[in-house]
Amino acid sequence: MELLRRTSSLVIAACVVSSLASCAGSQDASSSLGTAPSATPGAVSSSDPSLVAAVDAVVGLVVDRLETAPDVAAAKYLSGQPIGDPVREGVVLDAVTAEAEEAGADSSWVRSVFEDQVEANKQVQQALHAGWGAGAAQAPASAPDLATGVRPTLDAITPELVEALAELGRHRSAPASASACRSVLAERTAAVVSTPEVVAALPTASADLCR
Repeated sequence: MELLRRTSSLVIAACVVSSLASCAGSQDASSSLGTAPSATPGAVSSSDPSLVAAVDAVVGLVVDRLETAPDVAAAKYLSGQPIGDPVREGVVLDAVTAEAEEAGADSSWVRSVFEDQVEANKQVQQALHAGWGAGAAQAPASAPDLATGVRPTLDAITPELVEALAELGRHRSAPASASACRSVLAERTAAVVSTPEVVAALPTASADLCR
């Protein structure tokens, strides 16, 4: 199974937009960074292009990272490895926490975002394994090696995502930044060529981006 990669232009996935918009509307106001009403996508785009660019950069890397999940799922399905890998997950989370501190970002927030990435990746794997095991979808006949074919891609994305989060984090204290961020996120979150399982996991992967 070939690694899926994001193309240069993002195409909005309607189901993800709907899900994110719903989540944004249901969040408790006390947990939001801004309290002003959410701006319309067009208004946000024209009034704060730097926020749009920051969200786009983060969302693109989140999608890139999540697109590796089907390959991880295939490799683990064929090898019999469990989906969860607490040791590696801990190493990754500790590393990004340290990198965030070095970048001057909110390390607790960055860690939470990466915890979301881990959970979203496992969500894709679980959905695919369930389908393959039940015969609802054709199981893969081959898969890339995790150590040499998938993890190097993830390891390359990680520092880029930390850097992008550090940039997005600079907007978090601005007035109404949370509501504006959610509006842009709902507008921009998308995947070009993706499985339904990846699309379904995008709300999980983006859950803490605008908090």
